Amino acid sequence: MASLLWEIRLLGGLRLQSGDRQESRFRTQKTAALLSYLALFPNRTHPREELAVRFWGDDGDEEARRSLRVSLNSLRRQLETPNASEGELIVADRASIGLRREAFVSDVFRFEDALTRAGRLYRTAPENHAERAVLLLQAVTLYDAPLLPGFYDDWVLDERERLHSRFLDALEEGEDLLRKLGRDAEADTLASRRGQSESSDKVAGTGVVHPSAGDARPADGALISDARSSPQVTSNLPHFFTRFFGREKEMAQVITHLNDASVSVITLLGPGGIGKTRLSVEAARIWGRSVVWVPLASIVRGEEIADALRDALKLPPASGAASNDWEQVTAHLRELAATATVPLLVLDNFEQVEPDSGARFVARLLRSVSGVRCLISSRRRLGVPGESLLAVETFVLPDEAETDPAALLQNPSVALFADRARSATPDFAVTVRNAASVVNLCRLLDGLPLAIELAAAWASVFTPGQMAQKLAARDERWGLLASRKTADRVERHRSLWNAIAWSYDLLPPDLRKLWRRLSVFHGGFTADMADTVAGEAFSVDGLARLRDRSLVCLMEESDGDDPDDSRYELLESLREFAAEQVTEEETPGDDIALRERYLCALQAIADDAAANAYTARSRSVLRRLLRELPNFRAALGMTEAGGVPAAGGLLLAGRLNRLWVNGGYLREGYGILSALLRRAEATGEPVPPLTRARALYALGEMCRMRLENDDARTHLQGAILLYRAANEKRGVMQCLSPLGALAEADGDVSASESCYREALALSRELGHKAGIAVSLHNLGLLKKNAEGASAAVSFYEEEIVVRREIGDDRGIALALDGLAGVASQSGDLVVARAYWSEAMERLHRCGDRFRMAYLLTNYAALLRSLGDWERAAVAYGAARHLFDEQGTEPVDKGGVSVVEAETQCRDALGTKRFASAWGRGNVMPLDEVVALLVG
Repeated sequence: MASLLWEIRLLGGLRLQSGDRQESRFRTQKTAALLSYLALFPNRTHPREELAVRFWGDDGDEEARRSLRVSLNSLRRQLETPNASEGELIVADRASIGLRREAFVSDVFRFEDALTRAGRLYRTAPENHAERAVLLLQAVTLYDAPLLPGFYDDWVLDERERLHSRFLDALEEGEDLLRKLGRDAEADTLASRRGQSESSDKVAGTGVVHPSAGDARPADGALISDARSSPQVTSNLPHFFTRFFGREKEMAQVITHLNDASVSVITLLGPGGIGKTRLSVEAARIWGRSVVWVPLASIVRGEEIADALRDALKLPPASGAASNDWEQVTAHLRELAATATVPLLVLDNFEQVEPDSGARFVARLLRSVSGVRCLISSRRRLGVPGESLLAVETFVLPDEAETDPAALLQNPSVALFADRARSATPDFAVTVRNAASVVNLCRLLDGLPLAIELAAAWASVFTPGQMAQKLAARDERWGLLASRKTADRVERHRSLWNAIAWSYDLLPPDLRKLWRRLSVFHGGFTADMADTVAGEAFSVDGLARLRDRSLVCLMEESDGDDPDDSRYELLESLREFAAEQVTEEETPGDDIALRERYLCALQAIADDAAANAYTARSRSVLRRLLRELPNFRAALGMTEAGGVPAAGGLLLAGRLNRLWVNGGYLREGYGILSALLRRAEATGEPVPPLTRARALYALGEMCRMRLENDDARTHLQGAILLYRAANEKRGVMQCLSPLGALAEADGDVSASESCYREALALSRELGHKAGIAVSLHNLGLLKKNAEGASAAVSFYEEEIVVRREIGDDRGIALALDGLAGVASQSGDLVVARAYWSEAMERLHRCGDRFRMAYLLTNYAALLRSLGDWERAAVAYGAARHLFDEQGTEPVDKGGVSVVEAETQCRDALGTKRFASAWGRGNVMPLDEVVALLVG
């Protein structure tokens, strides 16, 4: 059976296509209407009686049922493969009828799916305008005509109006997003299309019209391409809310290289502030293919690029003993390469990565994945084979003799200055009177874009002539400044450094102090974090004033529910300058206090995540941990380097267990904790017993995840001894659960039960509901394995009650998995199926792919027991995809390996049907897998 038989088009008329074959004529119009209805509502089966009455209700009951049977047989003969097993497309039994969901896809489904994903993106990442615009453009491209013209049943009219309304909303929202992105020509196209549609609606008086063959269609190829004939374009490129000037020559060179498939690495070279990042973004956007943006400002070692790539590709966290970000990323890219959809990797700020390890990573990536290509911005060449270098120069300087404002505005330096100056003072203009001063200023700034922007931010305070005078005075001090700067700062960087230093000098002392202290952040910060770290120097007004001067940027705006959701950052060149001022202008004591406050702010975030690991906030706090990863790395890096005491780093790293394990950074967390413990032992630095205990506990848990059970036991036993000595009962409770699991793995059931029961008793004494739930789950699993199903039921049932009280959706799913196993072991397969179905839906909502893999194999074993071999094969295919992400090979509930279970399915279905079902599960999005299995 083919995994996808038909593409069904409902917009503009019913048409079916399968390869080169097309079908648009059917036995009767009611037969076509029946097929359209089934395709339009695909996620359920429809009672035969309901369909008979809906389409043939005027003919009498018996005749209506006969007409339904005739139409179904006609559709089968027309659309299903001769001699194929019944139900290839149309699934019917004595009571109901439907279409096999995995056998077709409709344009209406794709249209609404794109809108649904755009809506989801708005809720989860409202600042991500570009990705949302891509989805909205996909939707409006698909909507090339109204639903089923020529059909006038009530259900058609209702759906036609609903879909058309969604189409108009998508046009309006897409236009708004494109204008925010500065893509006015594309926005105008959408506005024109919306205007034509609304005008036609008013003339027709129906709300929906069918465009004639002569209707104007969007002609901008950069805006809309036919989704049915062109590759889907994906992009996570950042968005800039300012206009882009100049760079025509460089843009043409980049596009030329991008269009040359033989060029694997394009490196944009230039100093900080030259505009490499903006050029790479605009070139990639104009190129118009799939692109993945990979920021590297917080990356130090080449091997860490794999982490950044994984995040940019939006791959799930790698888990388990064999987790390997490199393998996960390259495997995913190879899959894309096999379908010729491997994206362009735009690696930004590559100069932050150690030269040798960074070049080795890129060279290895090129060798490992055929067809992968990189567009890199850096201050130095990589030196990898096949690298093509493009020097990004400063803007062409304006002619000193030119005084005509219109002519000067054709120069990119002047145009950029004028545009940014209008942001500071809306009535700014280049005039005959100030033209010479503007020219002089742009020439003093050497046509360096960032320096021009920094100067223009002061247009509300100084005239261009005053700015030029102050910069000239600053330039005389360059020799003194240069002698204090790092050795790699070349002469051409002088203009940028002068512009930053000049802006810094103009700030009042309170803003200078605030800006210096904000330089400690890596990867952004919230106002609340800035308040903690900057101390008395912080004020909301001060942060706003730094934004007005272009010294701080807004990364993510609040969605309105929580103002502290807004995130800010310092561009890397500005951060570097401000960080140097900390060393030069803060006292040693103030510098140490700043680092300690930085650690304290991050500790508060880690503590909040640990406290809410088993609550309804568990997903949101994990997202917060992942968002602050660059800051955690920077703070722990300072600790490893000796910038702050080891105890502070151990306290933070030990509380980040959720990030290391659930976030997919197991190896990194293990390495950091191990190094900090070694440093404390080697230097004899004092570490409070509870801090050491937390670090040992976290290290023990990570060793257990890595299947290093002996080391895990050593660390956990060390932790529990410290906790018992301090009478820290919560810490003892935490250590007992993994120690019990280790004992169970060794076959010591008595010792395992002793650990679990002591943990339960302590949890009840402390009123720690998450601890109670975990202990009950562990005891239930132990009892089921040792004594049989009936011994486990009471533990799982009480666990679910506790999990519901604390809103732990993920924990509820695990308890349901336990109850399903009990029911299955007792032979009550209907109850087991209900439990596992709910568990899958809950676990999928939590995004826990690690445990979902195991849950799928449990459910597949049940399906085998029920004889539902095809769905079992789909479940195994989906589970195998998740196992490959993790590098694990579990044992399913049937007591056999997954390989053996798959063989049983293959024997039952036959090789061809098994391969089709397994393949669907392996590539199908997880939400579709869950919907298919629980439907």
